[in-house]
Amino acid sequence: MIMFNSMPSKCYINTLRRRCVVLKIILILSLIWMMSAVLLFKKEKEKTNKTSELQTNSITDENVLQEPVAQAQIVETFLTEAAVENNEKIGLHETAETELGKDRNTIQHGEWGKPVIIPHNVSSDVKKLVRDGWETNAFNQYASDLISVKRKLPDPRDEWCKVPGRYLKNLPQTSVI
Repeated sequence: MIMFNSMPSKCYINTLRRRCVVLKIILILSLIWMMSAVLLFKKEKEKTNKTSELQTNSITDENVLQEPVAQAQIVETFLTEAAVENNEKIGLHETAETELGKDRNTIQHGEWGKPVIIPHNVSSDVKKLVRDGWETNAFNQYASDLISVKRKLPDPRDEWCKVPGRYLKNLPQTSVI
């Protein structure tokens, strides 16, 4: 009968100790790495919070409503004078003003942002136009054709923006193409 020694050998014990030491070192290094990453992210977050606070604190009514610089005034007057001269030479914006002024008393479809309501009892021609629009995936083509491009719309600006004196005087005229 062969008897096995129930006591582990010294070599086996040393191997187990080395494994535990290696595992402890790996665990400690990983914990140090995770803690340093957390601290770095926390410092970065604090930096971004400080910069955003500085940006929000720097925006006040005093900063927004400053007087324009003298150089900007010079450029502005130059642009305004040039725009007036160009308009006189070309006759620009005269046609747009006359077209707006001719039908001011009549209320048309889409005036002041009101919807276009197509009645149910319309002629067969109108029904055909609406049906053709549905077939060509131009669902609101008939209603869109009724609305004038030069209609009057309500002012969508905020009340703060409507207060006089918020914008510079004599801005150059622009047109949307």
